[in-house]
Amino acid sequence: MSFKNFPESSAEQFKSPVQSVGDLPSSGNGYGDVRVVLDSNEIYVWAQTDSWELASGTGGGGTSPFELTFQIIDWNLDSGQYKITINESTHTRGSDIIVDVQELVGSFYQPVDVSYTINGSGDLILIIGNDSRFEGRVLIQGA
Repeated sequence: MSFKNFPESSAEQFKSPVQSVGDLPSSGNGYGDVRVVLDSNEIYVWAQTDSWELASGTGGGGTSPFELTFQIIDWNLDSGQYKITINESTHTRGSDIIVDVQELVGSFYQPVDVSYTINGSGDLILIIGNDSRFEGRVLIQGA
């Protein structure tokens, strides 16, 4: 992962996250303002060029993450646990993967801790206890 050299930013310069790059505001910004773009997990900084510049990448190098959104109804009860199975043939990222599960809260996705396992076929199985099902998305990227 590479980072650009920007001035030190104070807490006041860390602005509210936005859902997509297109949601980054084009006015009212100050040099060094920082915003997180949620759908790409990237950090942008308002530069001296009066534009947003990418300060960091996702670190995945190469392919974009596979994204799958899910609803509460997609969780299946199995042996007292709720599970969602995503077949390797669907996500096509293999079994050496990085998994990011996010819950939909209002109109934004927020990271959430979810147990998961990867079976011998490379299928990803998300697991939650009791009935704490939620709507959200999973991002899967090759390690």
